[in-house]
Amino acid sequence: SGIQYTLNMNVYMDNQVVQISTSFDEIGITGSRDSTIMSKLISDGIIIPPNMDGWFKDPYDDNYKKGILMNTSEDVKYDEMFPNHPLTILRNFVKYILDNN
Repeated sequence: SGIQYTLNMNVYMDNQVVQISTSFDEIGITGSRDSTIMSKLISDGIIIPPNMDGWFKDPYDDNYKKGILMNTSEDVKYDEMFPNHPLTILRNFVKYILDNN
């Protein structure tokens, strides 16, 4: 199995708070988004093996280096290339909720 992206969201709606908790699982060909973007960034000289500097980062603080960090392929700018990826679907789901609340 692949990566599981989870969402925990509290939405204020009709004078109450609605909690949304769900997960979006990567199934089928797993890692295709990661490998496609990684290959491109390596060939462009942006990521240099074997240490892979620049591949993992905290989305809020570039200086934070602990734990499991976001990888570059998870950047929102790649969502359009992967419309059926669970992370793209999750982001579209959040956008739909916010746009219709």
